[in-house]
Formats: sequence, structure tokens, C-alpha cells
Amino acid sequence: LCVGLLLSSFAAAQDKKGPLPALPTPNGATLRWYLPGSSLPDGGFRLYRSGGGADVTLTVAAPFNKDVVLKNGWLNEKQYETFKALFSGTPQSDKDKIKRSLLEVQALINPNLARALGVLYTDSGLKVGTAYSYRVVAVQGGRELELGRTTVTPGTPPPAPVPSNLALALEPGKVQFTWKNMVGRNTSVVAYKVYRSEGLGKAELLLPSPYFPSNEDAQGRLTD
Repeated sequence: LCVGLLLSSFAAAQDKKGPLPALPTPNGATLRWYLPGSSLPDGGFRLYRSGGGADVTLTVAAPFNKDVVLKNGWLNEKQYETFKALFSGTPQSDKDKIKRSLLEVQALINPNLARALGVLYTDSGLKVGTAYSYRVVAVQGGRELELGRTTVTPGTPPPAPVPSNLALALEPGKVQFTWKNMVGRNTSVVAYKVYRSEGLGKAELLLPSPYFPSNEDAQGRLTD
């Protein structure tokens, strides 16, 4: 039995605590934030960036520009219009809130959906090795709501944090394995994809996927 763990290591700041997640890129930075109130702000988002000898204000539409979304294949037109309608305005019922929460979970593990919603953005053209500070706000009704701050230095992206303390417990017809959830600076593991192969066979993805570990004991636990 061979089990492989692949990481979805770019977390959303759903708990609204601490710095916003950010990853360096070779000439910029990728930032992730959340939808305040599970709704698309009517004025989109603003990123206030300082560093490299200049202060810059960037605007990110919510949802992102439709032509760009379609051109890059992040979503098709029907999906774009569906998500735009689903996240417009304040949720009016518990059913609506649950539906939006489930879709936000999808956005955690689907970077194309997150980009289309305007909550995942890559800033480029920056100086390698220079630290840049960001303050991200949502604009609703002309007012700003701060979502968080972060500092990132463009360069080679760090490797995804590797789970440790992997342990297997074999039982008749099944196996239980546990591991320690890994958290790094400005990033944490959102979910895991678990693959299994038998003998020399091809590793197959275990379903349902991905697997979201419990936060209760900071440990992943899965029985197959």
C-alpha cells in the first residue's frame, strides 16, 4: 500500500486573524483574501502597496473582469454568471448562507474560481529581493473594510509545507493514518489529496476529495 499526500497549501484568511496569506513569485506576489459577509463587494477590492520606493493603489474587481476570466479559461460564461448571481447581495436565508459557504470552500481549493471571484490576485513587475507591504480592503457603498495586511518579498516560491509524523495503523481490511498538519509563515494547509496504489499499480486519487483535516488537534486523520 502506497499513500501519497499532495498539499493545497494556499489558505484563505477565513478566520480574519493574522496576516493575509501571500506567496512570492519570481517577479511579484500572489495574495489571497476572503469575501466579507460571503458577498461580492459592490466596489471590489483595493490593495495599498508600499515598497520599492513607491506607494501604489491597485483595484481588483469583484467578480474579476469577465473578458479576462473567459480568455484565461478560469470559468466558462455560464459558470461566471452563475457565481456572480449567487454571491451578489447579502444572503437572505440560512439555505443561501450554506450554499455560499460551500462554494467558498470550493474557492479554497480551486484557484481559478478564487481568481474569478476576485479574492486571489497576482501582483507582478516587482523587484526581486525587495520587501513589499500590502493592505487589502473591500469597498462597499463607498466605504472601506480592511481585510488584512501582509508583507512579501518577490523571489522563488517556497515549497509547500510537508506533513510530518505520518503514522499508519493496519487493521483487517483497512488502514488508518495520521499526520501533523503543517503551518508556515503566511500560509497553512487547507486540504490534502490522498492517493493510493496497490503493488506497482498507478496511484489513484481517493474520493471524496479533497480531505479537510480537523483543526481540533492540528492533526490529519483518515481511514481507508
